[in-house]
Amino acid sequence: MKLTPNFQIEEFLPRPLPDRLMENLMDLAALLERVRVIAGCPIVVHSGWRTVEHNAAVGGSKTSDHLTGSASDFHPKPQGGSATWQQATVALFHRLRTDLPLGCYGQLILEDRRDHPTSSALTIHISIPTVRHPGNAADPDRIMVSYAPRVYVPWAGDNTGGHA
Repeated sequence: MKLTPNFQIEEFLPRPLPDRLMENLMDLAALLERVRVIAGCPIVVHSGWRTVEHNAAVGGSKTSDHLTGSASDFHPKPQGGSATWQQATVALFHRLRTDLPLGCYGQLILEDRRDHPTSSALTIHISIPTVRHPGNAADPDRIMVSYAPRVYVPWAGDNTGGHA
């Protein structure tokens, strides 16, 4: 099923979707459409809605927005050019944090664990606004970075972990 012109419901599902999550996933897909426009290329969705079991298996937080279909982890898929997907991912994170208006997303996280010994992930996590993360300037966890599993710090300027 198509949620938006570029996203299928299957990209967010580990198995059939409970009806109560459809509205969140539609809002999430609309947010990802905005992300795709800013990226200027397709994006590869790694994770959307997760069951409690799947979330635990991947080491997700017990309060993860993935559990309600409110978040996605992804990276851009650049078409041509000299940028690698890794370079494009970091660059897109920086564009999103400056180009997306307050309130259109709840949380934006660069998960850059390329230097971590047990997890080499590099993705962007984005969520729709929620009660916990309304996406306003008062939320200190609105923009974060993670260089190790389950360790998140608020964005504090140019803390890119040594990567370009």
